[in-house]
Amino acid sequence: PLYLGSKNLIGQITTLAAAFGVQASGALRYAEDVLSKSTIPAGAEGYFAVINQNAIARKIIDPRMADDGFRYRFAVSTVLDRLALVRTNVFYNPSMFKRGCHVVAQTASCVALLTAEQNDNDIIIIPAQLGLGFKDHSPVDARCCVGSEEFCLGTVEVGSILIANPERFLNNFSGLNIHCSGDVWNDSKVPKFASGQSTPGLTLDWVPDDENDLFSGTATGFLTNL
Repeated sequence: PLYLGSKNLIGQITTLAAAFGVQASGALRYAEDVLSKSTIPAGAEGYFAVINQNAIARKIIDPRMADDGFRYRFAVSTVLDRLALVRTNVFYNPSMFKRGCHVVAQTASCVALLTAEQNDNDIIIIPAQLGLGFKDHSPVDARCCVGSEEFCLGTVEVGSILIANPERFLNNFSGLNIHCSGDVWNDSKVPKFASGQSTPGLTLDWVPDDENDLFSGTATGFLTNL
């Protein structure tokens, strides 16, 4: 099937709830009570459901979850594990994402704001675009150029979106890969989801922060109208 934008929001929410074993009810209420009366921000492809990092942490009894860095890396690892379960031929190096990955401050702040506005639901909803808005821009340029109500998405958000919207890479989307510029590794690299034109499958690897090419773009989320 072709990727024609975000799938039906109810379907996205129920897909993520099943994948992560969390509650869908809060997000479904939010979608009905709030989003049905709002407009999608300019530049966004649609509304996307993503797993709440706090929902992942709430399922684990571990004192290390009190540390923001550990909790985020655990969320990244969990999302990638689920992505590999629901999709075939997902290739990445788990150890790299468990060690040095951290979220940039702007992304963390914006995601926390959306989470609080949505009552810390297990699944939160973000209006977003998946790369076209920053095609041929490096991740560092994208972080500098986002609007005041826009922020770069990280691996947790993009991984969630790909679980609920698998068509985004099934047809290779004209070769446009996704920079997750809301994450960095050793302050010099960012994650990139890519689908090979000749080899089937979805790869996730670290690329230089200043990489820019015609076949990649940074995914971003929006705060406007929520």
